[in-house]
Amino acid sequence: MSDPDRHHFLPQFYLSRWANAQGRLSTYSRQQGKLYVREYAPKTIGAERGLYALNSVPPEHRNAIEREFMGPEIDDPAAKALRILLSDTQPALQTDLRIAWVRFLMSLLVRLPSLLRKLKADASETLAREIAARPEEYVALRRPGHPPTLMEFLKERGIDGLVEDFGTTLIPGLVDLPQMKADIARMDWRVFHFRDGPYTKAHRS
Repeated sequence: MSDPDRHHFLPQFYLSRWANAQGRLSTYSRQQGKLYVREYAPKTIGAERGLYALNSVPPEHRNAIEREFMGPEIDDPAAKALRILLSDTQPALQTDLRIAWVRFLMSLLVRLPSLLRKLKADASETLAREIAARPEEYVALRRPGHPPTLMEFLKERGIDGLVEDFGTTLIPGLVDLPQMKADIARMDWRVFHFRDGPYTKAHRS
Protein backbone atom coordinates (compact mmCIF):
# COMPACT_ATOMS: atom_id res chain seq x y z
CA MET A 1 0.00 0.00 0.00
CA SER A 2 1.33 3.43 -0.92
CA ASP A 3 2.12 5.92 1.81
CA PRO A 4 1.07 9.34 0.45
CA ASP A 5 2.86 12.33 1.93
CA ARG A 6 0.81 14.78 -0.16
CA HIS A 7 -2.44 15.16 1.72
CA HIS A 8 -5.48 16.49 -0.13
CA PHE A 9 -7.73 19.05 1.48
CA LEU A 10 -9.74 19.26 -1.77
CA PRO A 11 -9.78 15.78 -3.30
CA GLN A 12 -9.43 14.99 -6.96
CA PHE A 13 -13.00 13.70 -7.39
CA TYR A 14 -14.32 17.09 -6.21
CA LEU A 15 -11.95 19.34 -8.16
CA SER A 16 -12.33 17.39 -11.40
CA ARG A 17 -15.92 18.61 -11.69
CA TRP A 18 -14.51 22.08 -12.43
CA ALA A 19 -11.94 20.99 -15.01
CA ASN A 20 -11.97 22.27 -18.59
CA ALA A 21 -12.27 20.16 -21.74
CA GLN A 22 -8.61 19.14 -21.39
CA GLY A 23 -9.23 17.90 -17.86
CA ARG A 24 -7.22 20.71 -16.26
CA LEU A 25 -7.99 23.41 -13.72
CA SER A 26 -7.06 27.07 -14.04
CA THR A 27 -5.37 28.73 -11.07
CA TYR A 28 -4.90 32.45 -10.62
CA SER A 29 -2.22 34.30 -8.67
CA ARG A 30 -1.06 37.89 -8.49
CA GLN A 31 2.68 38.49 -8.23
CA GLN A 32 4.27 41.93 -8.29
CA GLY A 33 1.14 43.45 -9.74
CA LYS A 34 0.76 40.88 -12.53
CA LEU A 35 -1.96 38.25 -12.86
CA TYR A 36 -0.74 34.76 -13.70
CA VAL A 37 -3.00 31.97 -14.96
CA ARG A 38 -1.72 28.41 -14.88
CA GLU A 39 -3.37 25.06 -15.54
CA TYR A 40 -2.92 21.91 -13.49
CA ALA A 41 -4.36 18.42 -13.33
CA PRO A 42 -6.79 18.04 -10.38
CA LYS A 43 -4.54 15.51 -8.61
CA THR A 44 -1.65 18.00 -8.41
CA ILE A 45 -3.42 20.80 -6.54
CA GLY A 46 -5.59 21.08 -3.45
CA ALA A 47 -2.93 19.31 -1.39
CA GLU A 48 -0.02 20.00 0.96
CA ARG A 49 2.83 17.77 2.02
CA GLY A 50 2.34 16.46 5.52
CA LEU A 51 -0.91 18.33 6.13
CA TYR A 52 -2.32 15.56 8.37
CA ALA A 53 1.03 14.07 9.31
CA LEU A 54 1.62 12.72 12.81
CA ASN A 55 5.16 13.66 13.77
CA SER A 56 5.34 11.83 17.10
CA VAL A 57 4.74 8.31 15.78
CA PRO A 58 6.92 5.79 13.93
CA PRO A 59 7.44 6.64 10.22
CA GLU A 60 5.10 3.90 9.03
CA HIS A 61 2.20 5.57 10.87
CA ARG A 62 3.04 9.17 9.96
CA ASN A 63 0.53 9.38 7.10
CA ALA A 64 -2.12 7.15 8.65
CA ILE A 65 -4.87 9.78 8.69
CA GLU A 66 -4.56 10.44 4.94
CA ARG A 67 -3.95 6.80 4.02
CA GLU A 68 -6.49 5.09 6.27
CA PHE A 69 -9.12 7.74 6.99
CA MET A 70 -9.35 10.65 4.55
CA GLY A 71 -9.07 8.46 1.47
CA PRO A 72 -11.03 5.25 2.12
CA GLU A 73 -13.38 6.53 4.84
CA ILE A 74 -14.20 10.04 3.57
CA ASP A 75 -13.28 10.79 -0.05
CA ASP A 76 -13.95 7.44 -1.75
CA PRO A 77 -17.53 7.05 -0.42
CA ALA A 78 -18.22 10.75 -1.05
CA ALA A 79 -17.12 10.38 -4.68
CA LYS A 80 -19.71 7.62 -5.13
CA ALA A 81 -22.41 9.76 -3.50
CA LEU A 82 -21.59 12.73 -5.72
CA ARG A 83 -21.82 10.62 -8.89
CA ILE A 84 -25.36 9.64 -7.92
CA LEU A 85 -26.35 13.15 -6.86
CA LEU A 86 -25.28 14.55 -10.24
CA SER A 87 -26.51 11.68 -12.39
CA ASP A 88 -29.29 12.29 -14.89
CA THR A 89 -31.64 9.82 -13.22
CA GLN A 90 -30.90 11.13 -9.71
CA PRO A 91 -31.92 8.00 -7.77
CA ALA A 92 -32.49 8.47 -4.07
CA LEU A 93 -29.31 8.14 -2.06
CA GLN A 94 -29.20 5.20 0.28
CA THR A 95 -28.66 6.06 3.93
CA ASP A 96 -24.99 5.04 3.91
CA LEU A 97 -24.24 7.36 0.98
CA ARG A 98 -26.15 10.24 2.55
CA ILE A 99 -23.98 9.76 5.62
CA ALA A 100 -20.89 9.58 3.39
CA TRP A 101 -21.70 12.93 1.77
CA VAL A 102 -22.40 14.53 5.16
CA ARG A 103 -19.06 13.29 6.49
CA PHE A 104 -17.29 14.78 3.48
CA LEU A 105 -18.96 18.17 4.03
CA MET A 106 -18.04 18.03 7.71
CA SER A 107 -14.45 17.18 6.81
CA LEU A 108 -14.17 20.44 4.88
CA LEU A 109 -14.66 22.30 8.16
CA VAL A 110 -11.39 20.95 9.55
CA ARG A 111 -9.18 19.89 6.65
CA LEU A 112 -8.58 23.20 4.88
CA PRO A 113 -5.01 24.30 5.71
CA SER A 114 -5.87 27.61 7.39
CA LEU A 115 -8.56 25.99 9.55
CA LEU A 116 -6.42 22.97 10.35
CA ARG A 117 -3.46 25.11 11.40
CA LYS A 118 -5.70 26.97 13.84
CA LEU A 119 -7.12 23.70 15.16
CA LYS A 120 -3.62 22.32 15.72
CA ALA A 121 -2.41 25.47 17.48
CA ASP A 122 -5.49 25.79 19.70
CA ALA A 123 -5.55 22.09 20.60
CA SER A 124 -1.83 21.98 21.45
CA GLU A 125 -2.11 25.13 23.57
CA THR A 126 -5.15 23.77 25.39
CA LEU A 127 -3.53 20.41 26.11
CA ALA A 128 -0.30 22.02 27.34
CA ARG A 129 -2.35 24.31 29.59
CA GLU A 130 -4.33 21.39 31.00
CA ILE A 131 -1.14 19.45 31.70
CA ALA A 132 0.36 22.43 33.52
CA ALA A 133 -2.85 22.97 35.50
CA ARG A 134 -2.84 19.43 36.97
CA PRO A 135 0.71 18.76 38.17
CA GLU A 136 -0.54 16.58 41.03
CA GLU A 137 -1.54 13.81 38.61
CA TYR A 138 2.02 13.51 37.31
CA VAL A 139 3.54 13.91 40.77
CA ALA A 140 1.46 10.99 42.03
CA LEU A 141 2.97 8.75 39.33
CA ARG A 142 6.47 10.23 39.25
CA ARG A 143 9.37 7.93 40.01
CA PRO A 144 12.80 8.81 41.41
CA GLY A 145 14.96 10.34 38.72
CA HIS A 146 12.03 11.53 36.64
CA PRO A 147 11.88 15.23 35.67
CA PRO A 148 9.74 17.49 37.87
CA THR A 149 6.99 18.10 35.27
CA LEU A 150 5.15 15.98 32.73
CA MET A 151 6.16 18.24 29.83
CA GLU A 152 9.82 17.80 30.78
CA PHE A 153 9.26 14.06 31.05
CA LEU A 154 7.78 13.93 27.52
CA LYS A 155 10.59 16.06 26.14
CA GLU A 156 13.28 13.96 27.81
CA ARG A 157 11.92 10.87 26.12
CA GLY A 158 11.46 12.55 22.75
CA ILE A 159 7.68 12.21 22.72
CA ASP A 160 6.71 15.82 23.37
CA GLY A 161 5.40 15.77 19.78
CA LEU A 162 2.29 14.12 21.22
CA VAL A 163 1.17 17.58 22.31
CA GLU A 164 1.90 19.02 18.88
CA ASP A 165 -0.04 16.19 17.20
CA PHE A 166 -3.03 16.44 19.52
CA GLY A 167 -5.11 18.60 17.17
CA THR A 168 -4.41 16.32 14.22
CA THR A 169 -5.57 13.27 16.17
CA LEU A 170 -8.92 14.99 16.76
CA ILE A 171 -9.77 15.10 13.03
CA PRO A 172 -11.61 11.75 12.76
CA GLY A 173 -13.78 12.54 15.78
CA LEU A 174 -14.66 16.03 14.54
CA VAL A 175 -15.66 14.68 11.13
CA ASP A 176 -17.79 11.93 12.65
CA LEU A 177 -19.97 13.74 15.19
CA PRO A 178 -22.92 11.29 15.41
CA GLN A 179 -25.79 13.67 16.22
CA MET A 180 -24.84 16.34 13.67
CA LYS A 181 -24.26 13.68 11.03
CA ALA A 182 -27.66 12.11 11.66
CA ASP A 183 -29.50 15.45 11.71
CA ILE A 184 -28.09 16.57 8.35
CA ALA A 185 -28.69 13.16 6.78
CA ARG A 186 -32.39 13.38 7.70
CA MET A 187 -32.86 16.76 6.00
CA ASP A 188 -34.68 17.26 2.70
CA TRP A 189 -31.99 17.08 -0.01
CA ARG A 190 -32.44 18.51 -3.50
CA VAL A 191 -30.14 18.97 -6.49
CA PHE A 192 -30.55 22.01 -8.77
CA HIS A 193 -28.91 22.09 -12.19
CA PHE A 194 -28.09 25.16 -14.24
CA ARG A 195 -27.75 23.48 -17.60
CA ASP A 196 -29.85 26.14 -19.30
CA GLY A 197 -27.69 29.01 -18.11
CA PRO A 198 -25.78 31.28 -20.53
CA TYR A 199 -22.40 29.68 -19.76
CA THR A 200 -21.55 26.17 -20.87
CA LYS A 201 -18.50 24.04 -20.23
CA ALA A 202 -17.28 24.99 -23.70
CA HIS A 203 -17.32 28.67 -22.73
CA ARG A 204 -15.41 27.97 -19.54
CA SER A 205 -12.68 25.99 -21.27
